[in-house]
Amino acid sequence: MRHAPWLLLLPLLTGCGNTPPEPPLMTGPTRLRPNDTLVLAVWSVDPDGDSLSYRIAWGDGAESDWSRWYSSGDRATFAHAYGDSGVFEAVTRARDHSVESADSDPLIIRVFDYGPNRPTPPRLASDTAVVGANIGAMTSAGHPLGERVSLQVDWGDTLGEWSEFVRAGEHILLRHSYEEPGRHLIRARARDTGDRLSAWSDSTLVTVVMPAPAR
Repeated sequence: MRHAPWLLLLPLLTGCGNTPPEPPLMTGPTRLRPNDTLVLAVWSVDPDGDSLSYRIAWGDGAESDWSRWYSSGDRATFAHAYGDSGVFEAVTRARDHSVESADSDPLIIRVFDYGPNRPTPPRLASDTAVVGANIGAMTSAGHPLGERVSLQVDWGDTLGEWSEFVRAGEHILLRHSYEEPGRHLIRARARDTGDRLSAWSDSTLVTVVMPAPAR
């Protein structure tokens, strides 16, 4: 049985096709403030081992130019600043010298004027304090951007001093003494290095009593 000449060339022709690059991957911060610079790393693998170029659509209407050429698997970096608050979907694509990849999965970028998280309610060793004696309240506050925070306690009879700045999420012990008996609700708040304030924490009740009479 004789075949048409072009059928004999079919295996060679199909073996010469250029396979598109894999859809790229992205990594980088997903929370930032307006006008802060976001830097993302992007990479893909080309099944044929071709060099790759990348571009990103940032989700706010801006789109990068195609990057320079990178070896398959090497990372490219892109920088961008969002001028407004909002939630954006960044999508990237790769190309070799003749064909483009499919779009990457979107990377969700949340852009807001982030401040400290609401602190944990102040924790006391005892819900009873004695007039004139120091008591300690333990509290902590996280931060969406991992920034350092300072904490302050409202003791019910006075507003305490701000603590030193500590790592986000680090527990800190603040102390106070009462001059009069009574019942007080203690609460805490946090600030970051940009003086952004958190909401007040839930309150903890403390009962202040007179010292026991000497015998």
